[in-house]
Amino acid sequence: MLAWRIRDVKSGRVGVVGRGNDAYLPLPSPDGKWLALGMQNGQVSVWDFVTGRLSYSFHEHTNEVYALCFSHAESLLASGGMDKRVVLYDLRRGVRERLDGHGGEVTRLAFAPDGRTLVSTSADGTIRFWSVANRQVALTLVHDGGPITAVAFSTDGNLMATSGADGTVRLWPAAKLDAADLSSRVQ
Repeated sequence: MLAWRIRDVKSGRVGVVGRGNDAYLPLPSPDGKWLALGMQNGQVSVWDFVTGRLSYSFHEHTNEVYALCFSHAESLLASGGMDKRVVLYDLRRGVRERLDGHGGEVTRLAFAPDGRTLVSTSADGTIRFWSVANRQVALTLVHDGGPITAVAFSTDGNLMATSGADGTVRLWPAAKLDAADLSSRVQ
């Protein structure tokens, strides 16, 4: 059985978080308090860096987790995987919701800087903008460069960049989603 060993470079302290041979996608929270792990078996776990203890454990995916992303406020964690599913975890309330709709594996995730939108990308070349408020798809875009390999927002949230498996990078004006605006959007 393998364990994740975490070394604090500043202090030299070593801690052990997570055990198991299928944890392979580590993601620290923006403030460094938590470490999220995506598992090959579809499980997502969140560990407390200070205590080294498991804080949350979810098993909403049917197989490998390919993407993890914390919201900027760190109260939300999103995961995506081989099962074409996005799962949104509200860590404060202990609530999780499945967001289905992609036709291919979910490859990457990013929260917009304002925290109102979660973007998921897929091997099918689609980009879905999910409203965090109502957990619905508000907009779907197509990146014609094949499977999407990366997604990121500018710090001001006005631009979004995606890259495709064919090596193309696209800059998009980032969609600003308001709950009231969702009914007028075409998918």
